[in-house]
Amino acid sequence: MKDVDFNAAIKDLGFLDKYKKMGVSANDFGAFQYGDMMVLRMNRRNVDAAAVHEGTHILDSWRIQQGAMENNAHLLEFNAFRNQNDYLKATGRPAMFEGADEAAVERSIMRHVRKNYSE
Repeated sequence: MKDVDFNAAIKDLGFLDKYKKMGVSANDFGAFQYGDMMVLRMNRRNVDAAAVHEGTHILDSWRIQQGAMENNAHLLEFNAFRNQNDYLKATGRPAMFEGADEAAVERSIMRHVRKNYSE
């Protein structure tokens, strides 16, 4: 596979427009999923956690195609952030989302998703 101009791909695929309300630039992206492809910036800290997040999107896309899952942006992002958060904790690193119990962590993730992934 040829090298990908990561910043150009982020722009050309519409990610900057989609997430501009979050105040992000192309350099803020450490990874992205597009169809059945995942692109990672290998020089990023926690690139493995980003791979978990984007890999969740790929697997969820497959589940949607199989009719086993609803195509819901909030659900898709929730799953990806939950798996990424669980992975960070399992590998002994600080979690992105904290809470007194699992339900509180899930509420924290959902608040983030609603704030940043609503049209």
